Amino acid sequence: MKDNRNKDLNDERYHMENLVNSRFHFLLLLFTAIIASIGLPLNYITSGLIFIVGAIICFVVSITISRAHKKMAKLMDLTLEIKDHPASIVDEIVKSSDCFLTKHSAKNFIGYYIPWSLTILLLIVTLIIFIKQDNELFSKKGDENDVIILINQKNKEQKLDEILINLKYLDGLIYKSK
Repeated sequence: MKDNRNKDLNDERYHMENLVNSRFHFLLLLFTAIIASIGLPLNYITSGLIFIVGAIICFVVSITISRAHKKMAKLMDLTLEIKDHPASIVDEIVKSSDCFLTKHSAKNFIGYYIPWSLTILLLIVTLIIFIKQDNELFSKKGDENDVIILINQKNKEQKLDEILINLKYLDGLIYKSK
């Protein structure tokens, strides 16, 4: 009976690890697609909407990853309580090593830190997009000044062309009079 319970525990832990990993990979793929949209020639409203929807979806996926990770961690704790289980034996060997990196588990990075960091990063980028949009809406006078400068340059070029034509004409008159 105890072996059957251990087998069920291992199967459930294996299932939860696969669930966490597949959701984490989906989150990375989603995040990459959203960040890649920065390179698209979109206006601020469309970019902002992409990032808002992406942040909401990442938030929901992060919740599911965290919940599945919490279950997986509890299942792993139960597995490690079984002293003759291979995972428990390997865990003791790794903890007894002198390497700092192997003494501490990094499983919380995949389950908690990275998903929430990506979600917060998307929210920050969304805020930056909308702040930049607001600043450009209020600074339209700068665009009008740029247009005026371009018109003035065009007028100067036209005046220079007229002067050159007049000089050529005068040069032709002077040459003919000699």
